[in-house]
Amino acid sequence: MAEPRTVLVLDMARTCYGGVEQVMANVLPLLARHSRVVFCDLVSNPAYAQLLRDKGVEVLHLLPEPRRNFVGGAGTVLRPLLIAAKLPWLLRSRMRLRSWIREHSPDLVYFNRLPVVRAFAGVIPEGIPCLYHAHGYSSSHDIRPGDLRRLRKFKSIVAVSELTRSQLLEAGLNPDMLHVVYNAVDVERIRAAAAGPGPMLPPRRPETTVFLHCGAMVCNKAQDIAIEAFALLPRRRDAQLWLCGGHDRGGHAAYFKSLHERVAELGLGDQVHFLGWRDDVPRLMAATDIVLLPSRYFESFGMVLAEGMCLARPCIGTARGGVPEVITDGVTGLIREPLAGPFAEAMQQLMDDPTLCRQMGEAGYQKVRSVFSLDRQAELLRQIICNAMTAPSLI
Repeated sequence: MAEPRTVLVLDMARTCYGGVEQVMANVLPLLARHSRVVFCDLVSNPAYAQLLRDKGVEVLHLLPEPRRNFVGGAGTVLRPLLIAAKLPWLLRSRMRLRSWIREHSPDLVYFNRLPVVRAFAGVIPEGIPCLYHAHGYSSSHDIRPGDLRRLRKFKSIVAVSELTRSQLLEAGLNPDMLHVVYNAVDVERIRAAAAGPGPMLPPRRPETTVFLHCGAMVCNKAQDIAIEAFALLPRRRDAQLWLCGGHDRGGHAAYFKSLHERVAELGLGDQVHFLGWRDDVPRLMAATDIVLLPSRYFESFGMVLAEGMCLARPCIGTARGGVPEVITDGVTGLIREPLAGPFAEAMQQLMDDPTLCRQMGEAGYQKVRSVFSLDRQAELLRQIICNAMTAPSLI
C-alpha cells in the first residue's frame, strides 16, 4: 500500500480564538483522513497547537513560543525597530523549516495567511507545489508587488469568498489558479455545545430581546457601533446587548476602555454586558435572540454569523466585505451599512417581529447545512490539494 502524501500546513497565529483558527481546526482533521497532514504554527502558539492536537492533527514544533508573537506599532515610527527585533527569530525559523523540508520532502506546502507567504515562501525548494489559503483583505492593495511575484509561483489559491477572489484577480493573479471555497461550520458540534454547561450568563426576563456581538475588541469589529445602535432603540428597556470578546494582546486596550466609558456615559450599564473571552460561544448564542456583526472596514467572511445560523438565529451584518455572501438579505437576516442608525433600524425591526425572526432563523439554518457544511468544504479542499500535487505550473 502506498504511503499517504504529506501536506505541510504553515501558519502564524496570535490566538486560537479567531475565525481563521477555528476554520483550520475544523477542516484539517477531515483532510488528514486522506493525507498525512503536518501542521506547523511558526509562532508556536501553545493554545492553537493543543486545539489541533485534541482533534488528532500532527503538530510540528520548530521553536519555542516567542516572548512577543505579534509585531505591533503599526503606523508608528517604532514599527521598523519592532520588525528588526523579529529578524533573529525569523532567520532561525527559516533555517529550521528548511532543514525539516529537506529531511521529510512534503508533497505540498499549504500556506495559511499572507504573512506566512511573505516570510517563508522563499524557503520552499523548487519542485514542491504550494497552495495559499486567502482569508480576505480590506482591498486588493493589501496584496503587494512582492506578494504577486511569490504567489504566481504557487499551484493554487483558495479564496474564502467571491469578494476575496475578485480582489486577487484585481491584483493581477491568474484566474485559473483561484478557487472559491467558503468557510464552514461544524453544525452538529455547535448545536451540541449550545446545550452544554458554562459560566453564569447575565440575568434576563423571558420577554427581553438579547442581541449578541462576538469578536475581538478591536476597532474593525465595531462594538462601538453596536452600542450606539442599541442606545437608539425606542424599546431598549426591553432589550440587552451582550459583547463577547477581549482586547488583543497587540494593543487595543484603549479601544476596549473607550467602550466601557461610552456605556457608562449612555447610562446603559444594566443592559450592555461585557462577557470577556468565552469558550462557550454556542451556548451564548442559544441564550440570545439575534447575532450582530457591524464590522466597519472589512470582514472577509464572518464566521460568527454562520455559527449563529447553525442555531437558527437571525443575523444583522455589515454591508462590507464577504458578509453579504453569508447573509441573504431579507431571507436569513439583514444587511446594513455599518452605522448606528441603519443598525438600530434593523434591530428594532426584528425586535418588533418575532415571526420574521423565526423565519429568518430557519432559513439561515438551511443555508448553513447546504452551503457552509464542513464535509463540503473538506471535499473541495481535498480536490484542490490533489490537483495541485499533480497539475503543471500555470506560469
